[in-house]
Amino acid sequence: MRVVPQRQRQLSVSNLAWPADKDDEALDLVAGLGFDGVELAPGKVFGNLNLVSLDDVRAYRRQVEDRGLMIPALQGILFGVQGAHLFESSASRERMIAHLYRVAEVAEALNAKVCVFGAPSLRDPGALSAPEALNVAIEFLRTIAPEYASRGVELCFEANPPLYQCRFVTETEEAFELVEQVNAPGVAMQLDTGTIFINAEDPAVIGRVQHRIGHVHVSEPNLLPIGTGGVDHGPLADEVRNSTYSGWISIEMKLTGDWRSALREAYNLVGTLYCETKGAA
Repeated sequence: MRVVPQRQRQLSVSNLAWPADKDDEALDLVAGLGFDGVELAPGKVFGNLNLVSLDDVRAYRRQVEDRGLMIPALQGILFGVQGAHLFESSASRERMIAHLYRVAEVAEALNAKVCVFGAPSLRDPGALSAPEALNVAIEFLRTIAPEYASRGVELCFEANPPLYQCRFVTETEEAFELVEQVNAPGVAMQLDTGTIFINAEDPAVIGRVQHRIGHVHVSEPNLLPIGTGGVDHGPLADEVRNSTYSGWISIEMKLTGDWRSALREAYNLVGTLYCETKGAA
């Protein structure tokens, strides 16, 4: 039986949940509801990361922090990057590495401690066998790890289910096994509840992988607004609360018409089940 000390888990929500042109209003709402932070898809805020100055990045961080919020993590970090791919060629990997180094630099400027590696389309192994693809991924992540560790950031590899057109690391335990073999500071695994729901994985998987979890996304299949996907978060929330993971809980859901109500409802459900100490907004 796991005995876990009581602690307050901090709760954030991804900026995927609101329109880009409503960012100021959304940040005010997020702070008012009681969230502790906001997770960023950086391209939605800054556009091309190679063109934005770190001074502008830090200015945005101050806007967030002035509201009493933090930026714990970045996601969607490979969106729109041209010529980058994990398996296509050594040149495509070099482009991906160069971009991920820039992401780490931006994360450090934001004081974000996690960068989520999802990008299912950029990790299609093609004709590579499973062992060949695994070896390429291990070497790739070991190459990147020191840069992230030196900046106090973790690159968290996320399992994406086949429903999301993913063909490499589609299950939670596969993400765990990859990170176990990389075994380097600067690389961890991303836990996503949507993946667990879609794959019908045993909630107990969370206990088995707990020592490699670097970040947690609470999501539902197809990134539906939290509470609308017809899934039961209770067993997963129990496993997360009883695990040794002590980092952030971050809500990931897509934009919906009534995004303000969706934020409120997500805060209430996730705050109650996964964080316990959060009250109803």
